[in-house]
Amino acid sequence: MTSEPALTVLIVDDELPLREELRLFPWQDYGAELIGEAENGAEALQMCGGMQPDVVITDITMPVMDGLELCRSIRSQYPLTQIVLLTCHSEFEYAREALKLGAL
Repeated sequence: MTSEPALTVLIVDDELPLREELRLFPWQDYGAELIGEAENGAEALQMCGGMQPDVVITDITMPVMDGLELCRSIRSQYPLTQIVLLTCHSEFEYAREALKLGAL
């Protein structure tokens, strides 16, 4: 019996407590594997080059490269990668921009 390959997930957030919390999620129970984490978009984009994750879960507001810019870069370089944006922003414009970029 062969098992389906796991979806690979990369977490991107500048806040350590959130990254720690997401590490505790039972990824394998949902057919996924956490393959790495980055503190900002620039670091994440570099990691995408080597890992090519199936899913990137990212914050919008981060230093160096924010989540929206990361989303633009991933869309152009790795169009099959799915992006999930996490945010505490109440401004709808962030969500609108993220949806335009194909994020979930």
